[in-house]
Amino acid sequence: MTNSDPENQTETQQQGDHQRHIHVGDYDISIDEDKAPLVGVAASAIILLIAVEIGQGIKRHIKEYGIAFASIALILSVVSLLPNNEQMKQYSPQLNYFLFVWCFIGACIMTFGDGPFIETSNGYFASWGMVIFAAMAMGYANIPLNDNLRRATEGQNLLLGLGACAIVCIVACVPYFDEYKFKAQGEAIFAIIVSIMTVLLVANFVYAKYQGNTAMLQYEFPTLGVFALMWVLAAAMTTFRGPFSTTGNGYFAMWAGAVLAVKAAIRAKGSAPVSTSVSESE
Repeated sequence: MTNSDPENQTETQQQGDHQRHIHVGDYDISIDEDKAPLVGVAASAIILLIAVEIGQGIKRHIKEYGIAFASIALILSVVSLLPNNEQMKQYSPQLNYFLFVWCFIGACIMTFGDGPFIETSNGYFASWGMVIFAAMAMGYANIPLNDNLRRATEGQNLLLGLGACAIVCIVACVPYFDEYKFKAQGEAIFAIIVSIMTVLLVANFVYAKYQGNTAMLQYEFPTLGVFALMWVLAAAMTTFRGPFSTTGNGYFAMWAGAVLAVKAAIRAKGSAPVSTSVSESE
C-alpha cells in the first residue's frame, strides 16, 4: 500500500535521504544535510563582498584582501555544494577544515586592529557568520579524534569556550596600550590579567582531566566561582567605561566569557554534592 499524501511523502523523503528541502515556488531544491551550512558560508561571503566593495575609508590592501578572502571562501563553499563522486567525498572533511581555518583567520584580520569592521556592521557579522557556518560544516566531517584528546575535552565545552573568550579579550586589549593617555587603561590591564589567569585555569583543568586527576574536582566550584565573579566585574568595567564601550570583538568576548564562567560555576556546584556524599560514605 502506497501513501498518496504529498506531505507524508516529503517527510519520508527527508528522513530517508538526510537532505534539507527548500521550496521556492513550484521548485523543490534539495541539499545534503551535511552540506547545508555551506550555503550559509556562501551567503555570508556574498554579503562580505558587498560590504567591502561599498565600504568607505577602507585601506586599499585591506580591501584587496577582503575581496580575496570572501571570494575564495565563496568558491570553496560552492565547489563543496556541487555533487561529488566517491573520490572527491573523501577529501571533503579536509576541505571543510581548511575552510574553517581560512574563514577564522580572515575574520580576525577584518575585525581586529586596522580591520574595516572592528565594530558591529554587515561586514562584521558576515565575517564571523562565515566562521560559524564553516565550524558547523566542520562538525559534520566526523573526523575521529585522538582518544587522549577526546578524553581531555569531553564535557569541557563551557571551559573551552571560556578559554577562547579569554584569548579574544587579550588580542582585543593589546591595541589600546599604544595610547599612553588612554583613560581606561586600568580596565584593560585588569581584563588582560583575568584573561591570562583564565587561560592557565582552563589548561590546568583540561590537563587534570587528561591525567585522570579527580582530586581537583573538590576545588572546581570555589575556583570557578571566583573566576565567574572576576569575569562579571571585568565585563562591567570594560564595557561601561572602556575600552569596549561599543559592540565589537572585545565587547562580545567579555560578556560571553562572563556568561560561560557563571554557567561553568553553576555546573560545578551541581556536581559538588555528588563528590561530597561519596567522600562522606567512605
